[in-house]
Amino acid sequence: MTIRFKHDMTVFASRRTQEESGFSFVISHLNMGTPFGRDALQAVMSGTPFMPGDEDSLREELARVQKVKDFLEADGRKVSYIYIRVFHDINDVSQAVENSRDSALSMIELFRIKRLLLQMWRLRDIIGDEDIPEEFIPEDVSGLLDKLDPRGERKPDFYIYDEFSDTLKDLRAERSALREELGQWQQETADRVLELYGVKLQPSYEAMIAKSDHIMIGHLRASGIMKQVDSDTSSAFFRMEDTERSLELKAMIDRITNKIEAEENAVRERLSEEIYDSRELIFLNCRKIGQFDLALAKAVYARAHGCVKPVILQEQKIVIEAGRNLMVESILRKQERAYKPVSMEFGQGVTYITGTNMGGKTVAVKLTAQTAILAQYGFFVPCRRAEIGLSSCIEMITDDRQSFAHGLSSFGAEMSELARVMSGGAPRTLLMVAEIASGTNPEEGSAITRGVMDFMKDKKAITVITTHYEVGMPGDAAAGIHHMRTAGIDPADAEKLQLDITNAVSQKEVIDAIAARMDHGFIYDAEDSGNVPHEAINIARMMGLNEHIIDAAREWMKNRKSE
Repeated sequence: MTIRFKHDMTVFASRRTQEESGFSFVISHLNMGTPFGRDALQAVMSGTPFMPGDEDSLREELARVQKVKDFLEADGRKVSYIYIRVFHDINDVSQAVENSRDSALSMIELFRIKRLLLQMWRLRDIIGDEDIPEEFIPEDVSGLLDKLDPRGERKPDFYIYDEFSDTLKDLRAERSALREELGQWQQETADRVLELYGVKLQPSYEAMIAKSDHIMIGHLRASGIMKQVDSDTSSAFFRMEDTERSLELKAMIDRITNKIEAEENAVRERLSEEIYDSRELIFLNCRKIGQFDLALAKAVYARAHGCVKPVILQEQKIVIEAGRNLMVESILRKQERAYKPVSMEFGQGVTYITGTNMGGKTVAVKLTAQTAILAQYGFFVPCRRAEIGLSSCIEMITDDRQSFAHGLSSFGAEMSELARVMSGGAPRTLLMVAEIASGTNPEEGSAITRGVMDFMKDKKAITVITTHYEVGMPGDAAAGIHHMRTAGIDPADAEKLQLDITNAVSQKEVIDAIAARMDHGFIYDAEDSGNVPHEAINIARMMGLNEHIIDAAREWMKNRKSE
């Protein structure tokens, strides 16, 4: 029975492919400065990347990122200012803007919106004169900002100033005059109490008298100026006695305060309407800030990690010159080991890669996937130079894909993945398989490997396979099957390597010695020369495997060849 797999054409690169290639590693290390930038990144990751047919659009996107990178390199201090003084104070106020449709916004909501408008205004002022794409420059919000900031002070605060309303200005002036009159009466009364009784009133025009001072308590009770309002076990509390005029003043102040609050509410309602009417402008600028934030994060990452703008080709082809897998490079750096960049070139058809263990075959596959995915999402790539033709689907299958949930072995999971991808028949697929069919016996493994190669050689797709099997046949190159192998260890370095290993005092030093002498470059073999190099036994010997085992392995290989 044949199991048929339906290929989901909506998946450009599976999550596992993104993770294993190192693409997810790059995304996780982007420094987004604003919530809008994080939204923009999320939209990119949940959407469809640039696909075949979108080459011009992708070139435009990469050109925009290049302009932002040029700006970064020309004025790094200005970019730091943007991150620290602009992006840091940007918050998502979309809910408050939506709330402005049905109700008057609170003082806090108006403050947050004003602060966002200030940052839009400031960012436009900073980058408006730079060679920055218009798509990233916020629209002018001065008109709306003036309505929230009638004094034009451009301060990150919010208060309902007198300038918002002539009525409000008159009411506040009237209340201020009444408060002044009331305050003058209160101060004169306090001065009289001090003069007559030697009691200094508190700022609240109250006094606390010890209960033991019976004489003073009696004087204040009889004064007609102060009245007792409370007491406890040790003290009596007095407050200034109101007069007819003071009561009248307080009542007038309360009535005017109510009118002021009503007018302030009217101002907030009017400002809320202005904000809702300008919501499209605000949301447009939020999107522009998000796109600029994302482009800036791409540029910052590219500059920090030596990434370059890839050349986008019309045909499906991948050329990598001095490329690095950033995830692997990071791991090696923590181990204090250097990453050796490699160069590769793949076109439609099949390329199978052979070579010694530790030679970099699997890393080359991950580098290819990472570079292709980064490019199609509009990122610069970690190469000295790169040419990328777009693929409709990118899949990387490694030999450790065990599927315990479905009861599949590593080999079974690998075959399941291959069936899924190959049954889809998507044109311009980029399929990469590391150590294909290594989970079964060599005879069947090599047969399956050759079968996949023959099946994929005529497809309009790029297929890259790493293998230890000898699968080359005469006429392969003419049929669209190409062979490349890792350079491995130069025989001229073998003696020096053996000396390094002899002097090593730990297993780590042995590994480091081999890695240092290992040439991770690739050699493209001529027609019909695709036999697998036999260096595994030498590597095993260098790593310290028992000499009896090494001798037995060599003897077995000799006997196999003579059969």
